[in-house]
Amino acid sequence: MAIVGLGMALAPHMASLADLRGRAHLAYAVARSPARRAAFDATYGMAATADLDAVLADPAVDAVILLTPPDTHHDLGARILSAGKHVLIEKPGGLVTDDTRFLADRAKALGLFAAPVLQHRFRPAVRAVAVQHAASCQCQHEWLACLNGKLGSDAQGRVDLRG
Repeated sequence: MAIVGLGMALAPHMASLADLRGRAHLAYAVARSPARRAAFDATYGMAATADLDAVLADPAVDAVILLTPPDTHHDLGARILSAGKHVLIEKPGGLVTDDTRFLADRAKALGLFAAPVLQHRFRPAVRAVAVQHAASCQCQHEWLACLNGKLGSDAQGRVDLRG
């Protein structure tokens, strides 16, 4: 796995990777900024690189966590997917809905996953708002299924919202 972008969103993702020790392996951290690479090395004891092409060419990397600013998500996400890697994208997924749709469609076409970070979905306040919202609209099954992590798809890629 690799992380691209070593800015403000880095610390919670590194904490999550520490929680997943033994199940997820961070092989690379990528940043253009020499200062951010040096800070990453000092904080986490791992050298970071500026060479995204080399990271994407490594067959051992199967997924990338994209933590760069939203205006870079369309282009970087497309590069990551084109390299055959799954991508977890720090929100928002893009500057406009079309950016997010493009990455979702590209991932689907390549048989890969492109997913936004949804770190608050299990917090009691978020669940309470979602349940209240779902009760007042026709999207009840979608909200509750998503919050419960039960979205799945059939052989044709259609999403099953029944939970």
